[in-house]
Amino acid sequence: MAKRNSPETEIKQQEPENNEIPSGITDSETTKLKEEATENNLDDETQNPEAKTCIVLLAPFGTKQEIIDLSITQWEKHAGNYDLQVCNLKNGDIDVQVAEALSAIIADETVSEKFIVTPVTTFPVNELSDEDFELMLCKGELKDKGISCLRFLPEVAVAKQLKKEGITVPINYETGLPVLLEKEKAVEILEKFNPVKYPTKVFSLYLNYFNRGEKPMPVAFNVGGYATGVWRKNPRMEIIGKTLKEGKFLLVNDEGYNAVKDFFQ
Repeated sequence: MAKRNSPETEIKQQEPENNEIPSGITDSETTKLKEEATENNLDDETQNPEAKTCIVLLAPFGTKQEIIDLSITQWEKHAGNYDLQVCNLKNGDIDVQVAEALSAIIADETVSEKFIVTPVTTFPVNELSDEDFELMLCKGELKDKGISCLRFLPEVAVAKQLKKEGITVPINYETGLPVLLEKEKAVEILEKFNPVKYPTKVFSLYLNYFNRGEKPMPVAFNVGGYATGVWRKNPRMEIIGKTLKEGKFLLVNDEGYNAVKDFFQ
């Protein structure tokens, strides 16, 4: 049965005793994470061969509780065969908070070796299967130059990092849709790129690095297809209706949530 998090059971990120913000993951911490990931994998396979894959909902700092509650309800309804947890992010740079959350998820023994991460503001609207989490969906290519807007700098950084790794056409996987990860591979990304210290797009790093040569499908969020983004208070209801009938996900912000929440009553 899906697990609703209480303050006592939510995934917590380890903090230094002096309350300083971590500057990155040390070699000893990386080794420990690898060992824990390997042990958890053995436990999953030997002690509980039918262990459920865990879905972790990432809730950015300040997310309204009613949004979290509705998301939990929708995930329980449409992905009932998976374990469900909520990870509340701290205040601060979102890319750093996601990277720190990822290290906490890896260390959490209640999270399966293979796990799914998704923003809590991504609502499933129809039944989900394993195939939905294995799809390679993207927003196009990552650009490493010609961008001046500050909010795109992490994307520029990840494009440059990937090109140094020989990936000549890096892909933007920051869709806001669920991402299937493996603990040992995630540890390798944290160790190699240190996204806690150097803010970057950790999911694009992971999926480009471990899926070289793949040809992902671009996803459009404004045509009422597989997924629709609802970012304003007066969206086109016919597009939302089409996704509710035939698609899989609605992605919302605060304004978008207020526009669509009555659909879920």
